[in-house]
Amino acid sequence: MKDFAEIARDLVPLFHVARTGKPRSVKGCFDKARAYFREHGLAFNPMGCGNKKTGLPGWYRPTGCGENGSCPSDCPYLDDDSGDEKGGCYARIVGSPVERQARRASVDPAATAHSFIACALISLIHFGAPHRALVSGDLCLDDKIDPALLVALILASHAVQSALQTDADTAYLYTHTALPEASRSLLKAAGIAVLRSDRLEPGAAIVYPLDDLASLRQAHPETRLVECPAFRKGATCRSCRLCPRAQDLEICIVLDPHGQKERQVAETARAMH
Repeated sequence: MKDFAEIARDLVPLFHVARTGKPRSVKGCFDKARAYFREHGLAFNPMGCGNKKTGLPGWYRPTGCGENGSCPSDCPYLDDDSGDEKGGCYARIVGSPVERQARRASVDPAATAHSFIACALISLIHFGAPHRALVSGDLCLDDKIDPALLVALILASHAVQSALQTDADTAYLYTHTALPEASRSLLKAAGIAVLRSDRLEPGAAIVYPLDDLASLRQAHPETRLVECPAFRKGATCRSCRLCPRAQDLEICIVLDPHGQKERQVAETARAMH
């Protein structure tokens, strides 16, 4: 079985055209990565080029709780499996693009790490930016933080940095998991920025109606709340890059409720904050 460092080293030349040395297209890189994983019998989670808002590669994990889910049961946005739609989780909308990918994904740490390596390499090679990790799902297994996953992500990030001979950040992710500060620090040291998604604190990213942001700032003057530029200023995650730096900048980023469950998300966010 190939280790993460070997996989990263193998993928770098595959992501470039041999004759010219120039990077392949983003889609071409993903095609090469999937073919490589299949050829070598390596499991991987769904991954792709990102949408118009992010503009960055990303990968998916399954939603829900228990042995086949990766989310914490106390996530305020998590819809249950009975059809309750009060939470507003965009990755639980049956038949949506994100839900289809999340349903195909695995909680296997190795499969997650393999997709991490591909996305991180592609994002750094093409955009010089950390990729969007955890488009769906979270860091749990059976409603508890999965330590094997955290180790796999750290090793995968180091493998990417070594293959590209860089110390650049490789990823950023949002979590509803109460991740211990020691674990968050280890991930950050490995180039992975972790933002809490349900706390008004520096280094977090919350969803809240931007039309009510002034009142939220008034109620929480101790926290520097910064509006996500993607919603009103035409930026993308690729061009903005605030989230990976939120902890260093000591800011809490506020995203407008969006998606098919915008109303439910706004209600949940107001109830929380």
